[in-house]
Amino acid sequence: MDVNQMIAGRDSNGNILLDGTERGNLTIHSYNVVPNNYSQLCAMIESNTVTIRLQNASAFEEREQFNIQFDVSLDDEQDTYVLTDGGWFPLMVLPKNTLVLADRNVISAMQYRYFLGKKKKNAEPDYFDSIFLSHSDMEFDVTLFALEGNHKQPPTPLVIDQQYHIAKEIMRHALPHIKVAIFRGGSNYCHTLSDTLRPQMLQRMEFLHEIAPKINREITSKIRKDLAEKVFNSAKKHKLRANDLAVILVFLRITMEGKKTAATEVIKESQIYSLDDAFNTAADLMALEILLNYIHLPELKKKGMQVAYITKDKGIAKIGALILNQIHCHSGGGTRTLTTTFPFNIFSDDDETQQLVNEYLQ
Repeated sequence: MDVNQMIAGRDSNGNILLDGTERGNLTIHSYNVVPNNYSQLCAMIESNTVTIRLQNASAFEEREQFNIQFDVSLDDEQDTYVLTDGGWFPLMVLPKNTLVLADRNVISAMQYRYFLGKKKKNAEPDYFDSIFLSHSDMEFDVTLFALEGNHKQPPTPLVIDQQYHIAKEIMRHALPHIKVAIFRGGSNYCHTLSDTLRPQMLQRMEFLHEIAPKINREITSKIRKDLAEKVFNSAKKHKLRANDLAVILVFLRITMEGKKTAATEVIKESQIYSLDDAFNTAADLMALEILLNYIHLPELKKKGMQVAYITKDKGIAKIGALILNQIHCHSGGGTRTLTTTFPFNIFSDDDETQQLVNEYLQ
């Protein structure tokens, strides 16, 4: 496998351009991205440098497929992250044949930046433009925009319909060349998904509303065990499994190394933590939940499509990278079970924390 630091970009057809490889200059038109892990995401945020690994790559200049690894020093600060099966990768290498889930901030950015496939402002194109102004055969799913609504609470069917229409109109005016994914039933698909997720969403909101003020403090080894017990008792009270994403998130909040962690960035807990705050966090977790389900949709696998969730939220990108890099899904009798393990170096290094991790996460 080649390992180089080189110049990388995208052309107007969505191909990756690599200059200075051992194979010469390459125009790579198809490939699989090997997802990166949590520590690599933190390193990219710190240094704006990232290692990219492509497998089964095909280039116009090569007769056979190949694997390639390269380091890129990014000219633009990366504020948009791609989560996928196995971890994350930089937006600049988003594969062409991808179903893209995007959060509200990403779609709003498109409304602000583009009109009829062109930038509104006379500015140099960046990595974001190289993806969305190219012809990359992606399908863009606006489901998350509709399900998040605009009232900081689970949306009604009417709000879902309104937000679904707004998102499609934003895309039609901003980037008409990008295909908006239409599922059977149109916005009714969003209604069905909302009805399915709503009970869990409300349980997570009540759980977070109750527990967030209790963890809004400096976490020391003296109180960590007691807090962990409160976390899992509260989860049980609100009928959440111990391995529910919301419970895992709060457990990470009280056990991760450092005062400001990925978990604090997602929960944003306070002493006056409201149900609106709880909804914001639950909506982030809902996006991960939908991604986890999409990854295993047989119809997408038949089409050979990859699934990616694009977010501008640094905290949810970090939590997603942790969970997606480690998670295993088991399904039986209509019930899906999530099993996850995490690298020990993300946790506080005292013995009490290690015991809690072994007790609750192993």
